[in-house]
Amino acid sequence: MATLDTLLFIPDQELLDDAVTPVEEAARCPGGKGMVTAGAIREEGGEVVPFSLLGRESQLDGLLPQALDRRYRLQLLDRDSRTWITISHAQKVITFVFRQELAEEHRKVAAEALAGLLDEVDGLYVTVEDPIVLRAVRELARARGVPIALNASIPLLELLLPNDRDLLVDLVRDSELIFCNHREWPRFLDGLGNGDLSALPLDRGREVVVTEGEAGGRFSDGDLSHWTRFEAVRPQSVRCVVGAGDTFNGAYLVARWASGLSAAESCQRGARLAAQKVAVRASMLASGQPASAS
Repeated sequence: MATLDTLLFIPDQELLDDAVTPVEEAARCPGGKGMVTAGAIREEGGEVVPFSLLGRESQLDGLLPQALDRRYRLQLLDRDSRTWITISHAQKVITFVFRQELAEEHRKVAAEALAGLLDEVDGLYVTVEDPIVLRAVRELARARGVPIALNASIPLLELLLPNDRDLLVDLVRDSELIFCNHREWPRFLDGLGNGDLSALPLDRGREVVVTEGEAGGRFSDGDLSHWTRFEAVRPQSVRCVVGAGDTFNGAYLVARWASGLSAAESCQRGARLAAQKVAVRASMLASGQPASAS
């Protein structure tokens, strides 16, 4: 998913009495969970072909890194999906999202483009997107034997659990690797198995990585009763935590799937790149200079 992000840096998390929050700095930049991860994959030297739905007259195209492949940025929406994010000095974050839905007449176009994408990739990283796209991803990847890494994020869970839990279960079953952060993991467990690990559709021993920000995180490489911890890398400065987890995921994928490193080594690669990301006041690395927000 690609979004046009507006970052609002504020001195304090609390609103003033008159409901006006002072903004010290505002920046507009590309974002979206999948696009941030794609940028991180590119930063780590991996080959990546992003698939995302953009507005017909997208402002995002001029902000996204020129090096990213542009063939599957489909301008099928009336307008770009957009995110407004307030960020305090303490890196407390509040997010407001406008997500554009895919019109009925464009669904076939999107599905056909996905078929073309799967002809040329060795693996898929799946984040939140239109349910029609997610269903086509799952069916095509399963038919062609393309491995899936699933980002079981809060936006994806909130999109599918109330309306299409079966699709989420199918995506989990077909995924070889699952990413969550420590806030998403309990929601994931409750949504799929009422907190019972044995009830989750992970019967083939999926690899799971749960990130915990500055506390590092943990991973399981097949047995969810056994977890291994990894440490975070201390950043030179903390300017914007938005996108750090998605950046971690991109570096992990390159290390694990492209370079064949162990899960522990891949976590350290992810932690290193995430530390670089939090020192940048933008949603993703290598996005060029963020534009001033009007």
